[in-house]
Amino acid sequence: MIRHMLQIVWNRKASNALIILEILVSFLVVFAVVAMAIFNWRNYHRPLGYAWEDVWQINFRIGDREFDAAERHAAANRTLERLLRELETMAPVVRAAAGHYPPYTRSSSSRNWDTSDGRDIFTEIIEATPEFFEVLDIRIVAGRGFEAADAAHPWQPVIVNRTLAADLFGEGEDPIGKTVDLGNMKSTETELRVVGMIDDYRKGGELAVPSNMMFEAVWLEPTRRPLSLLAIRLAPGTPAAFEEELSKRLNALAPEWSFSVRSLAAKRDAYLRLRLAPLLAAAVVAAFLILMVALGLVGVLWQNVTQRTLEVGLRRAKGATRPNIHWQILGEMLMIASLGLVLGTLVVVQVPLMGWLSFLDLSTFGLAFAVSVVVIYCLAAICSLYPSWLAARIQPAEALHYE
Repeated sequence: MIRHMLQIVWNRKASNALIILEILVSFLVVFAVVAMAIFNWRNYHRPLGYAWEDVWQINFRIGDREFDAAERHAAANRTLERLLRELETMAPVVRAAAGHYPPYTRSSSSRNWDTSDGRDIFTEIIEATPEFFEVLDIRIVAGRGFEAADAAHPWQPVIVNRTLAADLFGEGEDPIGKTVDLGNMKSTETELRVVGMIDDYRKGGELAVPSNMMFEAVWLEPTRRPLSLLAIRLAPGTPAAFEEELSKRLNALAPEWSFSVRSLAAKRDAYLRLRLAPLLAAAVVAAFLILMVALGLVGVLWQNVTQRTLEVGLRRAKGATRPNIHWQILGEMLMIASLGLVLGTLVVVQVPLMGWLSFLDLSTFGLAFAVSVVVIYCLAAICSLYPSWLAARIQPAEALHYE
């Protein structure tokens, strides 16, 4: 039966070539959209490494008289200390911290260096006061968090996530107490010593890919550049009206500074809308493309059935039943779809072989491929329903009109 179907498809290869091309393009589009959807779905359900609920971010702009020069840095850091102390006294505030690069932001600081054994290490860096971990409820899975005594050490204490620890010291090795191999940066960098490890910290949010992260403790010393934001954890159920009271208190303490307050929940909503918009747009475009392909397939099949009235009528005259005709047309369409999928598979398998879209793991690739194949076969089957129904209605006598 399959051989017979192949022969029929081959005999009409000129008219079937367009259908095969349409199926090929549809398969590639469906695969791309499904792969990105599965990739983002899996990322969304991975642990974030922090808790965004009940956390507010306070951005500030330092007054001109406290900007750039060393003595102005000192004045700015004194103001930051005063602000942190005042925030801790406010009833709804559970914990307050200062730092750089909060969650749900695309701004970042990174370090890239070659180790002594020739490996290239890349990591994002987050500088923050020790309380930052409590504000975001970041869990230490090994070692400890930053302590006040760390400020007196001649080396810089750091906390790394598990993936960076594996890159630095090897999979399964305990990183606690070990010194980071800075390689070509050793002469210009302070010694970095790991005091703690966390599992994950996806600063980019639920749809971000896990990456290497390193936290460096910051103490508001007079000589260092001021941090860029404040973060506070509030008691659950704190009303939005507290924002007005908070802004008034901050402006009273630092009248030359300007403040803006925003919850991480609001930033998260904006982030998800921004990240999901391209995927939704691609899905809409793909849906319209598939609809156009479906209409085209129905039209082509309809025309083929009309041109094959003689053939179908003769088959009916020889005893073929309506279900026989119906399954013949459906089988031919599925065979054509299979040829298009074979060509599409030859294109798609180049993605992992050539290293394209390296962020897609094999399980995501395989699942996207399987879903795309099912979608194309369902599309082909649905598009062949009406033409096969028309073919099944052809009576043997109708073939006489073509003699």
